[in-house]
Amino acid sequence: MRRLFLDFPPPEAPASNWVILRDLCGGDEESVTGTGTAQAIMLLDRLLVPAAGAALGPGDAQALTATDRDRLLAAVYAAEFGSRIDCVIRCDACGEPFDIDFRLPDLMASVDLAPADVPTIREPEMRLADGRLVRLPRGSDELELYGLPPENAEATLLARCMLEGDAEPGDAAVLEALERAAPILDVDLDAACPECGAAVQAHFDLQHYLLAAIAQEAPSRIAEIHLLAATYGWSLGEILALGRGRRRAFAMAIERDRGAHAGGL
Repeated sequence: MRRLFLDFPPPEAPASNWVILRDLCGGDEESVTGTGTAQAIMLLDRLLVPAAGAALGPGDAQALTATDRDRLLAAVYAAEFGSRIDCVIRCDACGEPFDIDFRLPDLMASVDLAPADVPTIREPEMRLADGRLVRLPRGSDELELYGLPPENAEATLLARCMLEGDAEPGDAAVLEALERAAPILDVDLDAACPECGAAVQAHFDLQHYLLAAIAQEAPSRIAEIHLLAATYGWSLGEILALGRGRRRAFAMAIERDRGAHAGGL
């Protein structure tokens, strides 16, 4: 379990800006069926640990801003998959695929997003130069937009977040202020194709990347579950309760033992 800090704790939270997250277990991984915001909130709700004095607990993840949600998801990714991100993209010019990699802490720093172990608190409300007052949207606001046509979603979000004054869709002053105050890990990265040298932009969305990585491990996860059940006789519930890292360690130990016995025949 890890204590992580929020930049924007909700107003109704206790006088703290920290939460406790536990490690992923198989049940959490199996619950991931998509890459949208609702899935990210659901996953964090499962991982938040009830603790006296914590800003949020299980069921409260919709109170996170997108910035804090991404910071917690980045901490989950680093704990489970490491700090390096490896992507395969395709060149628009020549059509050839190629690999790019980068460090997650470096990307967070490039968008002014401090890691979740840094105790900072920033202001969730902003007074614009023209006198209007706007607050940062939270997950609960984003969930209200589901099913709305794109042309209505932005207007609805701005209406919910404007505390003093009004904003029309596309209001540059409001949108730019929100983006500056609360960056997220949803960025375009510049790369060069190693085959033809063409400039390529690679889109990276941490939320999508993490949830997709978990979902894509389903075949190997099933193999690990089967291996542990066949070897130890554990029930599905017992195996799914294991942390991801511990389950994988057991599976690798079994495979090493089998390999050693096969080599001795």
